[in-house]
Amino acid sequence: MLRHTILFILLLSAYTATATNTHIQGRIPSPLYGITLDDVSEHSITAIIDAIKALPVKPTARIVIDADKKPADFVSLLAGIHEVAYIMLCPCDSYDMAFYKTAESYKARFAECVAYLTPYVDIWEIGNEVNGEGWLGGSEKLIAEKVYTAWKYIHQQGFATALTAYMADPDSQSIAMEDWLLNYIPPDMRNTLDYVLVSYYDDDNDGKHEEWQNMFKNLYNMFPNSLLGFGECGFAKPHNAGKTFNTQADRYYRMLPYNHRYIGGYFWWYWQEDCIPHKQNSRWNKIADNFLWMKEQYR
Repeated sequence: MLRHTILFILLLSAYTATATNTHIQGRIPSPLYGITLDDVSEHSITAIIDAIKALPVKPTARIVIDADKKPADFVSLLAGIHEVAYIMLCPCDSYDMAFYKTAESYKARFAECVAYLTPYVDIWEIGNEVNGEGWLGGSEKLIAEKVYTAWKYIHQQGFATALTAYMADPDSQSIAMEDWLLNYIPPDMRNTLDYVLVSYYDDDNDGKHEEWQNMFKNLYNMFPNSLLGFGECGFAKPHNAGKTFNTQADRYYRMLPYNHRYIGGYFWWYWQEDCIPHKQNSRWNKIADNFLWMKEQYR
């Protein structure tokens, strides 16, 4: 009898993992209406939820947890946000990558987040701006090993994974983004990632990359089973309302799909700083209007 009970528990666990994977993969419809929250706290949570609830669509909130923050402290915060938004969790921003000296310590960061925050996370960002040069710390090989180890751990849990690459002015880095991904992301990961996203800031690159069609064609071929989009955009710092803000928001959120696996995203980096409080805030209105535009285009 005991053996049968143990077998039943094992089978039930396997079924639950499979069901969870299907649920996570299927519950975020295209497109992803992306916003970024980089300072979630007890102080900011009420205004965050109010601003999200007022949006005309259900967004996907990319939540960044800084290296000095404990995942356990975010349980109630993410629970509240998850009632009004999907969540893509970034347990390690690119600027925090250097804090984790080994692949195992990087994986441990994700394991701690999984232990506390799993019920509220729809997508796990297992690497942010992974090919950026000069601020991630360590060799390219070590960075790739960290990202792969985190991806394997999260993927084996049955959870959806996202990888964010860094697109830059072609003259500013020693290796092009697509070449880095091809050289350092192993085939099993390239064939299995759920989302591949691109971070790009015009301010940082003098707007020197406009060949998005070719870039997304390359990513489409390199990651045959991944959904594609932008994982970060905006300005290098919070920005005043006005024509410049509106032009930049339109430039990204109003892009037409580049292929049938393109899901938008964009995840305006300073959405929290620019759009909260949201009442009588033209920046909040602009991105909300762009969400409605996206809704019409992705029918």
